[in-house]
Amino acid sequence: MIALRGRLDDAARVSAYAERVYEGLGRRPRLVARQKRARLQEWLAAERSPDELTRLRDEGRRLTEEEACALAFPPPAENA
Repeated sequence: MIALRGRLDDAARVSAYAERVYEGLGRRPRLVARQKRARLQEWLAAERSPDELTRLRDEGRRLTEEEACALAFPPPAENA
């Protein structure tokens, strides 16, 4: 999980991207994904202001698939 690696803003962006994708498909994530997202949202709310959360969500909803994947799966050198 991106957030557990200290990349909370990127986690917020990728979550918003995934939310947009599911909406576009007319589907809902599975229960475990919804539970994990709820925990992430609680964490974000405790660590970021409402304005920051809005900005991150908007940024995430504008990501392309490639951009979202790059945030979620950075090259190994960036993971260290």
